[in-house]
Amino acid sequence: MGKKFAVILQQHRKFGFIAACYLLYEKPGYLYLTVLEKVTHKNGNLQSLSESEKELVDQCESIADDNLFNHFGKKYKSYTDFFQRVKPELTEKQIIPFIERKLALILKKLVAVNTLFYQVERRPKNLYPEDRLNYSLNPAKAVFNFSLTKEDFRYFLSIESDGKDLSLTDKAATIIMNDPCFLILENQLLHFDDIDGKKLLPFFTKEYVSIPKSAERKYLETFVKNSIASYKVRSNGFSIVEQYAIPRTELLLEENLSQQNVFALHFHYDEEFSLNYHSKQRIGVILDKVDGIYIFRKVLRNSDHEASVIEGLADKGLYASQGDYFVLNEGSGGVEELIDWCNAKSKWLSDSKINFRQNLNGKKYLFEKPALKFEVDSKIDWFDIYGTVTVGNFEFSFFKLKNFILSGTREFPLPDGTTAILPDEWFVRYEGIFQMGKEKNGRISLKNQHFNLLRKASPEKKAEYIQQLAELSTMLDNPSLDLPSGLNAKLRPYQKEGYSWMSYLKLNNFGGCLADDMGLGKTLQTLTLILSNIGESPSAQKRVEKSGDMGVQLDLFGKPDSEDSGKPNTTSVPATLIVMPTSLIHNWKNEIDKFTPSLRVYKHHGSNRYKSKSPERVFDHYHVILTSYGTLRLDVEYLKNYQFQYIILDESQYIKNPGSKIYKSLLQLNARYRLALTGTPIENSLRDLWTQMNFLNPGLLGGLDFFTRKFTVPIEKGNNEEQRELLRTIIQPFILRRTKKEVARDLPDLFIQTIYCNLEEQQQEEYQLEKNMVRTQVLNTIEKNGIQNSAMYILQGLQRLRQLAIHPAMLDEDYKGTSGKFEEVLRMLESLRSEGHKVLLFSSFVKHLNLFKKQFDKKKWKYSMLTGSTTKREAVINEFQNSSENQIFLISIKAGGVGLNLTSADYVFILDPWWNPAVEMQAINRVHRIGQDKHVFVYRFISEGSIEEKIDKLQQSKSAMADQFVNSNNPFAAMDVESIKSFLS
Repeated sequence: MGKKFAVILQQHRKFGFIAACYLLYEKPGYLYLTVLEKVTHKNGNLQSLSESEKELVDQCESIADDNLFNHFGKKYKSYTDFFQRVKPELTEKQIIPFIERKLALILKKLVAVNTLFYQVERRPKNLYPEDRLNYSLNPAKAVFNFSLTKEDFRYFLSIESDGKDLSLTDKAATIIMNDPCFLILENQLLHFDDIDGKKLLPFFTKEYVSIPKSAERKYLETFVKNSIASYKVRSNGFSIVEQYAIPRTELLLEENLSQQNVFALHFHYDEEFSLNYHSKQRIGVILDKVDGIYIFRKVLRNSDHEASVIEGLADKGLYASQGDYFVLNEGSGGVEELIDWCNAKSKWLSDSKINFRQNLNGKKYLFEKPALKFEVDSKIDWFDIYGTVTVGNFEFSFFKLKNFILSGTREFPLPDGTTAILPDEWFVRYEGIFQMGKEKNGRISLKNQHFNLLRKASPEKKAEYIQQLAELSTMLDNPSLDLPSGLNAKLRPYQKEGYSWMSYLKLNNFGGCLADDMGLGKTLQTLTLILSNIGESPSAQKRVEKSGDMGVQLDLFGKPDSEDSGKPNTTSVPATLIVMPTSLIHNWKNEIDKFTPSLRVYKHHGSNRYKSKSPERVFDHYHVILTSYGTLRLDVEYLKNYQFQYIILDESQYIKNPGSKIYKSLLQLNARYRLALTGTPIENSLRDLWTQMNFLNPGLLGGLDFFTRKFTVPIEKGNNEEQRELLRTIIQPFILRRTKKEVARDLPDLFIQTIYCNLEEQQQEEYQLEKNMVRTQVLNTIEKNGIQNSAMYILQGLQRLRQLAIHPAMLDEDYKGTSGKFEEVLRMLESLRSEGHKVLLFSSFVKHLNLFKKQFDKKKWKYSMLTGSTTKREAVINEFQNSSENQIFLISIKAGGVGLNLTSADYVFILDPWWNPAVEMQAINRVHRIGQDKHVFVYRFISEGSIEEKIDKLQQSKSAMADQFVNSNNPFAAMDVESIKSFLS
């Protein structure tokens, strides 16, 4: 018949049972099998074995003597020394448990794959049929047999295997191991998965075990009850009844071992059978005695019902986690969130017959949502707010909640010792009222400029307040006014809305910030507003013949004619003061002449500006006074003596520093109304926003310290979404922001592409050397002085790297090499010039522009150039705008980022990235603006593998504040040490 594979069980001389694998040979006609050889890896006789047989070989070898010595005999001198002198403690606690674990795997495996199995005392030469152990693929079951009569109480164990009952008594039996239990009964291997072998031992020699009558009840309540729950039981003298019931469900609010607030889910099938949903117990046994007869009720868990409850909880936002507990989807949650959940799901819990109970170490919460009655009286400049809170049997003033709302504390103690949970939405609705209002005589007074906080709160209101609030809401959300006559322009729909919005702000004595994208016509909208204020009265239409920069008839001594003549005021309202960067004064003058020619303009600027003892003797002759921020700072003592109609700040981000003289000077001026115009109300920090809002509506955002504590720090450092939303609510009525995307139908298409340029070989070498040096010096400086005291040094080092990434000649005039970026720009310019396009080249370095200037001079290309030192800006701009031969305009990004209209160009080159991406967008907006009739193409040039690439990535990753608060953010202001290291890596 050939060779056969078998596992043989043997008695080890020291360690109990072990097993080994052998190859057997069956001779035809013989009853026995001849043992050919032991199968091991050393013998190299595994080739013909199946994978299962090879696994058995591996497992048997793991308990062979060699492996046992290698595993446990390291402290013994030799192999012989180990087996002769092995300590009993090591044998009992480590070696035998190790062998039994391995042997259990072997026995389970051979049963599973139906392998020949024999038991012999020592290594055999031949194996006979009586040596073979038979086995079943199915585990045997222990059967507990109980007999209760009036005379005695006895029990015995039997075995059920493949449907047959087997007795243990007086049988040749050997327990190979107790847990899991493997038993050799006569010539049969039995394995169990429900009982320990030790429980079988008494019944190898005894037919049964007797229980004394005195212990009958206790034995029934313990041993018999546990046996019924765990094993198959046959009874005589008492009954066993199976029950399948629907349990009572309880959801318990408590703390887990980590002191987290959680829900525990319990199912109560009977007073004696209650369990946590996570319990592995499947059966409960209850003992009763009816008419003298013992009855065991075997209660089976209702898995379908329990699963439906758990599924329902999951559907309502609870899921099983942390062992035996349920938590909210968002996490474990505080007690407030869990009570909110209970209140929100109370009807569902009741309908689902789920009882709720709290067990929180004696603390008791009131499961009732507080109610609030709100009343508001509207005054001329403020609102008076009253409120009453009702919860349970208690009623108290709303203002008792102030400290709780401001601190975010939802637990409110009640006089009876219970604790109420304040609704979560109250903190969102009413925090702003408590922060910005002032408490007085049992009420809160809130300035009318904070009306949006009341709109958000949506309280019960009196009729007068409802009417006023609805009126303000209509004005700000849906503005619509007729345009003034005399306007020499056609406003686009969004520009009409901007003009109406500013008009309604004026009507309600509010200041506002028009923060449209560059190029959307903020100047035109503002001039429309000024014109509507002047009206078309005959006096307003009288014009004085213009002469000189002052726009007024001068006498022989250079003074305004009105100064000496005593000519009466010719305007219907006081003059409007518009403050701006110096470079924009000419632009404003030109825009006024173009769109609102009836407005009389006086440029209060320059060394020859006129100052009267009484400024009204000059200003009353004009509708608009144009001045610069610098002039304002110098002439504040003069300007503060005039009551202006409007003070309008163009590029209002100039006043972002609250400690600056310009900002302090502005606060001294007098005006009926105030406006701000900017494309970037936030350049570096939320503090930028505070200065502008405080100028427009004093007190709107509280004092600077308050604003820093409540908004700047939580939002910028803590990313606090609640405070971000509160700030947005307060400022929303007073900032109007439209992006180009919102008015895309009125603008030409814009294409932006980034071109990555390689560093030339020599440029790369110089860049790497400088980078290593700068990195070492910068990090040493930071370590020595700290980052706050090293900012200037860091910036200088980074600036050097920027210049090397652009062109080393910016640092070394003797540099003879070239630059990858420089060559790529020249190549593209060659093509564009030949195709007749006009191009703007923006750089933050004048040295960079000069490098191109030298190259253009060599090539004899015609170009224009605008930097901070350019004196005749208008002439330079007009030369480029009107000349068909002049196709290139070199512009310093600081000098030309604002105040230019260069719609004759259709290509923009950003030669080097700037820290603040808004600055680049300002440059692009010189071309991509109203009046452009061509597609605009923008190319951003980045030196690959240099600091420029890192700046570019920083721009893309640091725009969250711009998106949240209407403008861009300066990434460099938020850099930490790790960010600086990454720039120098």
